[in-house]
Amino acid sequence: MNDSWCGVGTLTMDVLSDIGLALVFLLSFSIAMVNLIEIANFVFSRSGMRVIVWQDQVTKAIESPVTHGIFLIGLLITTLVPTAIHMYYGLASIWRMPATPWW
Repeated sequence: MNDSWCGVGTLTMDVLSDIGLALVFLLSFSIAMVNLIEIANFVFSRSGMRVIVWQDQVTKAIESPVTHGIFLIGLLITTLVPTAIHMYYGLASIWRMPATPWW
């Protein structure tokens, strides 16, 4: 098999794994954020403090994502920033490589 095709396969797998991991981290962050807020609410309610009412914010974000959901969407999208940086530098380094003959 030609070495250049092996490089394409490796690049494709790297890109797909990076995107896959970014989506896993996005989902994990979403789940962790809700659970941590609920744990904080439990502690706050036991100590007599005011709890965080996050369900209303999520409902508003679902009903009107552009006006009320921009903060929540931005918070979740920031987990994809490292993937965008990896893609940029990874692909830029490939395009900057000098062309070498396959033999």
